[in-house]
Amino acid sequence: MPEEAGRGLGFTKVSDDAAGVVLIINHGSDKNVKVVTIKSGYARGGYSHAYPESFFVVAGELTYFSGSEKDHEERKVTAGSRIQTVSGVPHMFIAQEDSVLFEITPVGDYHADAYAPWRKIVKDLMKY
Repeated sequence: MPEEAGRGLGFTKVSDDAAGVVLIINHGSDKNVKVVTIKSGYARGGYSHAYPESFFVVAGELTYFSGSEKDHEERKVTAGSRIQTVSGVPHMFIAQEDSVLFEITPVGDYHADAYAPWRKIVKDLMKY
């Protein structure tokens, strides 16, 4: 996680690529809040974490995947949808429209375990 996160009010850019932008909102609380943008046709995620994450869809339409490639939940989420991930379960989003999400995680060391089947989809959709 960038060193600036958690100091005062502001934004720290975490990622800026073909799929969109990820910013941390620096606000001094015990939660990390990120603004995640995903352009239509792109994906984000493909990871699991040792902690649960919460997502709130601000705008757009996405397909949310949670679980393994062979045994997973797949559902459409739109503005107003809330998603709660489970610790240790891989997840990803594929945007059907340009989309914006808030991602909320505990403050601390960021750690993600890549789940190869979902990461392959994310990378295959990346249009470099």
